[in-house]
Amino acid sequence: MRRFLAESDIRSDEVSCEKVTASVAKSYGLQRGGHNHHLVQDGLRLLNLPRGEDGSLSPESLNIMHSTINKLSNGALQSVAKIISRTKCSFNKTRPLLREIVTYHLPCYLAKLDHEDVIMSELSEILINPGSYQSDSLSLVTPVSPLLLSSINQALDRLDGIPDQALVAVNRKLIGKTSMPKFWHVPRSSSRGHLIEIVRKRCKMIIARIEEGYMPKRLAKAMSMVNLYWKQKLRSMDISQLEYFPFSKETASLQNDVLNALWLLPKLQHDDLKLLRPILDPDPKFRKMQFRVSLRK
Repeated sequence: MRRFLAESDIRSDEVSCEKVTASVAKSYGLQRGGHNHHLVQDGLRLLNLPRGEDGSLSPESLNIMHSTINKLSNGALQSVAKIISRTKCSFNKTRPLLREIVTYHLPCYLAKLDHEDVIMSELSEILINPGSYQSDSLSLVTPVSPLLLSSINQALDRLDGIPDQALVAVNRKLIGKTSMPKFWHVPRSSSRGHLIEIVRKRCKMIIARIEEGYMPKRLAKAMSMVNLYWKQKLRSMDISQLEYFPFSKETASLQNDVLNALWLLPKLQHDDLKLLRPILDPDPKFRKMQFRVSLRK
């Protein structure tokens, strides 16, 4: 009996295969998106690795370099190989060969970065771009820009339009307090105005203390809560919003699933709502009417 290797096993390391995969993923809406203003921390570290007096990389730095190279997509590897080997020819190579070229040339190239600012910018654009990586397990940071600060200020100005539940959640993110998600109802509080002022004050204090030029995670997650509320309120996934926190593809997909479920609630019949109550309120804390009102909110 004759046996053959599947073509996917042979071609999966080729750049052409990656392009086809990306095209199919894009057509089905599965492609990673929304990370265009976030930067890859691995790439930033690679560009700023400490070097010895002779320009060589330490064993630890070499490990960082190898780890980052392994996460790059085939297309990014091809581009990096062309830059650091100083050639304009096209590399029709498989992934292992491209990785070998980059591994060989990159240490010498990094040692001379100070004298080649133009080419350095080309390399930097690739290494800090989330779209250059095939791995979803990336550590991303968000540079604080005038556009980002303007977006935050606009979000803070609109806090008056956010319900108490969302305000409490935003405040928890700011102070780093975690809690298990649960179904609850928060009656309108007389201290609502005070809570809004606290949230605004905490956000502005965090912004004033930014030293490294990157968005602190607590602030990013808090502002993301505001974004999620307006998505839910306006019943639209496509509203124009700046992404504050680089959620993983899986987390973003789960958020969208939850939003879609919330938008379907008003269409549920009375009998369907009765089935939801034991799930959302296992220890009955609400009257039937109160539960239904809270659920539809």
